[in-house]
Amino acid sequence: MTTLSLLDADALASSSVTAGEPTWLVERRRIAARRFADQAWPDSRFDEFWRSTPFDVRFDVEREIATAAAGAPSAPAGVLS
Repeated sequence: MTTLSLLDADALASSSVTAGEPTWLVERRRIAARRFADQAWPDSRFDEFWRSTPFDVRFDVEREIATAAAGAPSAPAGVLS
């Protein structure tokens, strides 16, 4: 069984060769595996700051988002309040 800690670019390329995949695909997999290995794991303490930001801080909830054009009919009473 292959675990993530044993899955490196060479092991992936070896599996691809064993499976009879074309050389160009083996090389693309090797490059992708190295690129993946070079990336840091996400850290939710820093990468997902938006999850803990209160909605009213992120957006001006009191801002008017639409206005009626001059001379346009108004909405019935109670619709926009």
